Amino acid sequence: MEMHAIVIGAGFGDMAAALRMRAKVYCVTLIDRCQQLGGRAQVFERQGFCHDAGPTVITAPFLIERLFKLFDENMHDHLTLVPLNPWYRFHFADGDTFDYGGSIEETMAEIGRIEPRDRAGYAKLLAQSKRIFDIGFIKLSAVPFYRFTTLMKTIPQLLRLRSDRSVLSMVSHYLRSPNLRQALPIQPLLLRGNPFKTTSIYGLIHHLESAYGVHFAVGGTRAITRALGLLMQRHNVTVCLGETISKISIENGTATSVIMGDGHVLAADLVIANADAAFL
Repeated sequence: MEMHAIVIGAGFGDMAAALRMRAKVYCVTLIDRCQQLGGRAQVFERQGFCHDAGPTVITAPFLIERLFKLFDENMHDHLTLVPLNPWYRFHFADGDTFDYGGSIEETMAEIGRIEPRDRAGYAKLLAQSKRIFDIGFIKLSAVPFYRFTTLMKTIPQLLRLRSDRSVLSMVSHYLRSPNLRQALPIQPLLLRGNPFKTTSIYGLIHHLESAYGVHFAVGGTRAITRALGLLMQRHNVTVCLGETISKISIENGTATSVIMGDGHVLAADLVIANADAAFL
């Protein structure tokens, strides 16, 4: 008899969780209060045009590829990702511009045009970013921090990486140009963070972008959610949209069911809740 897993939310993380649980032979039900898949990656139509309301670029395409490989499918048969060059174009108040991304040589040439001394600083910034990536992404991204002792064990590593600094402080430590200091802490903004306050652990994105590039999905965000939605459909993940969950029932420390907004009870052997904190 199949075990039943309920996933609360329909963002990228939720769809990934649902697919991973289905690959583990769970019977999976994904539930979301929105009328379409995507979570914060919603798409709106106005006057015949589609507008992405959430993320518009992909910096870790291999994470999406892995979801298709779980079912021996090829992502490229269902979704087209195009590498961008440049990744970002900045327009400064003084009239100058900065094209960031592409090859390292192209980026170094742009940096050298703005401030030659920052070429060496940027190389050091990338090296520090890789050190953060090796710990923050490779070692810690899959570690659950629901126990205080687990968090305590990571503190020495985080201190060695100077995660007490903000992203802006990290960038400013390596670069002199005011314009480059303004441009290169951009990554937290993509995650609705503040470069003045967000921990420099997010500086790992510099290496992530450099190693894997920045990609755009042909068809926009909707193409990604559609591809993942069809993948769930092909492999019998039940999707319930426009439904609200009012409570997760806990017995002896274990989630046993969810109570829907209309009072209906849906039993589960496992509940994964990845909804926004405001709704938990």
